[in-house]
Amino acid sequence: MRQFRLYQLCIIQQLINYTVQYAKKSSSTKQSSSSLEQSASSSSNSSAKASSTAKTTKVDDKTAGVMLMLLVEPDYLKQYIGNDYFCYSPAGENPISDATADYSYLTANGDPTSFLYYKVDGNTVTYKMWVISDEGSVSDGHFETKTVSLSTLENDYYVTQSQKDEVNSYVSQLKSESDYLNQNK
Repeated sequence: MRQFRLYQLCIIQQLINYTVQYAKKSSSTKQSSSSLEQSASSSSNSSAKASSTAKTTKVDDKTAGVMLMLLVEPDYLKQYIGNDYFCYSPAGENPISDATADYSYLTANGDPTSFLYYKVDGNTVTYKMWVISDEGSVSDGHFETKTVSLSTLENDYYVTQSQKDEVNSYVSQLKSESDYLNQNK
């Protein structure tokens, strides 16, 4: 099992490195990513303006990740949370590539599309997701980077006690990626 996991990580690393190199050479990829970032930024800026009077709490990195996952992949979170292979890794602990080394992540340990990379900087949450190519190929995909405000996440998922209970329940079920890797040695 450990050799299989190491093989998976090597393949993922190669895919990410290839994609990063390819993205640098491809201006069309940069242009489409820029359009997507601008669209996401406009959307999150509208949400941030609408909730500018909201008070941001001091949530930890895991909680921010769970709220982000509820925003971008709620069904995925609810399907895999609590499984031994659904994990959290803080930034720098288990870097997959240079492109994501300073990002924390949540994953169900599948192909690159199963990772949600994110980092919190003040009220800004920057996140990256692997998107498959137009032809449906994971290996020919690329990262999309977007932002959302932490206050927007909190206003949407962490206001009422029932919302806090739901988010905290998900957080408590997260396994550590390091523990997952160690149990499969």
